Amino acid sequence: MKQNNVLGLRILAYIIDFVGLMLVMLLSIAFIGLDRLNNNLYLGIVFTLAIVILYLCKDILKGRSLGKRIMGLKVYSKTKKLNTIKYFFRNLFLAIWFIEIIVMLISSDRKRLGDLASGTYVDKFPINN
Repeated sequence: MKQNNVLGLRILAYIIDFVGLMLVMLLSIAFIGLDRLNNNLYLGIVFTLAIVILYLCKDILKGRSLGKRIMGLKVYSKTKKLNTIKYFFRNLFLAIWFIEIIVMLISSDRKRLGDLASGTYVDKFPINN
């Protein structure tokens, strides 16, 4: 399946997800207080882990992160129904985002490394669903 027609939408969805995460992080810091995060190692670690887990699980709501919902996209599986672990595994590859971008740009079907490893693809979501 050729994914060239959704490449730009995927990039915009990624940017929306990233900006959304940054807003959540900034609002959380404002609520908790930067001085409390700096002075409490455990609170800082828990806060950081919570933000990372939130981002890695961004697609668990029926394969549609905030950015994908806005851009009209969804994560699909080639083989079987997706579950939380598969979404999480797929997004682990975002840690090496630079390689992800290169792989997406050079692969013929515009899949990122996370898609290739988890057997998923991103395509348009039908409006009537």
